[in-house]
Amino acid sequence: MTGAARASRSLRGRLFRRPLVALSGAAGRLARCGKHLDTAAIQTPFWLNPIWAGMHQLRREYWAHLGVSVGDGVRFSNHVKVVGPTRLVVDARAKILNKVLLDARGGIHIGADTQIGFESVVFTSSHVFESLEVAIRDQGMEHRPVHIGSDVWLGARVIVMAGVTIGDHAIVGAASVVTRDVPPGAIVAGNPAVLIRQREHYAQTEGARDP
Repeated sequence: MTGAARASRSLRGRLFRRPLVALSGAAGRLARCGKHLDTAAIQTPFWLNPIWAGMHQLRREYWAHLGVSVGDGVRFSNHVKVVGPTRLVVDARAKILNKVLLDARGGIHIGADTQIGFESVVFTSSHVFESLEVAIRDQGMEHRPVHIGSDVWLGARVIVMAGVTIGDHAIVGAASVVTRDVPPGAIVAGNPAVLIRQREHYAQTEGARDP
């Protein structure tokens, strides 16, 4: 590493690591002020959005300080927003790309090696709307967890609705809306997302089961 590169790394460390050290205390203050981290909506701050080498490590520390369960090698891109960070679990080497919104109030588990494409949205909350006598906004919210398995690829601008489970090795096409469970190894797309085909290993396994 050249002297200039070392100086640049040192400068970035001084600029960005000091605020990160204070985040654990800030999280406590948020909770004491009534802004509980299991429902708070928090966006990546502007000073963590530059696309510099190593910034993903700082962003990982940032979300860990705010209560996200973060596995080794997880990469958060810029402009990510999380609602309820203490109810979000992201396993090792998963990638959350830029401008993703994760509503984790009902609980979200993202498996290892999974990729969440840019501008995707995962919901775990929805309005209650059964009564016609009460305005929808006054009927409260219901929460259902979302589980996204390991080695899953969600394309750009995918929407995942509350209560959905997406199996390991599944692929969801760009701009799809996932309203029901996706089997392991399935390739789905559309609004609502429907099965296109099974990936080869799973297709062979299903074929072997046929009489």
